[in-house]
Amino acid sequence: AGVIGQVRHVIAAFSFKAPTDEWLNGGNGRTNPKAEPMGCLGDSGWYPISAILFAYGFKQLPTKVVANSWKLNAVNALIEIRGFMWFADGGTAAFDAGFTITHRSQYEICGSEGTIVVKDLVGGQGRTGNFQAYEKPFVGSSSYVQGDVQGKDVECKVEACDHVDKLVQEFKRCIAPDCQNDEWPKRSRMVHKVMLAVMESVKLEGKIIPLKIEKL
Repeated sequence: AGVIGQVRHVIAAFSFKAPTDEWLNGGNGRTNPKAEPMGCLGDSGWYPISAILFAYGFKQLPTKVVANSWKLNAVNALIEIRGFMWFADGGTAAFDAGFTITHRSQYEICGSEGTIVVKDLVGGQGRTGNFQAYEKPFVGSSSYVQGDVQGKDVECKVEACDHVDKLVQEFKRCIAPDCQNDEWPKRSRMVHKVMLAVMESVKLEGKIIPLKIEKL
């Protein structure tokens, strides 16, 4: 447990509004099931799912997941998804992703003693409305909000960065000949296990899907 105590619940989201009906109904790779079989879950859902597993330290998979609600487009691709997770220590999480509502790219970690809110999960632009952060070099992610147990918030400043640059630097480190760290492959497997379970829940009309607990 850190400054916010034990993590008890996480809320994470990544969504944006499709630019046209054609785009939404199969006119883009994200909304064409032949190009992206998981639709918005595969394209956008892995961001909030990753944030949730990050908040729990990438130490455990959820014990079970469920797709609470979802929407398909004209060619049967997922265009919105909402889900819930349960963890062995009693923690929980809720996430959503999709192409039918306003732009949101954020997560909140709720602890026993406080909260942390990050408003720029993807891109780094926070709530500035600068959508170009997804399309060209952008330096951001310079703050987050920390709240105490009474609900008093403080903005905490951190060194700004470009998300793409950070990813490339980490990738270079991981493929270096002397690198023996398998942390990123483990994290990737965890995220995809959760995504597959959520997709199975959709296919089974919202059935709760248990995940096999294994040593990670």
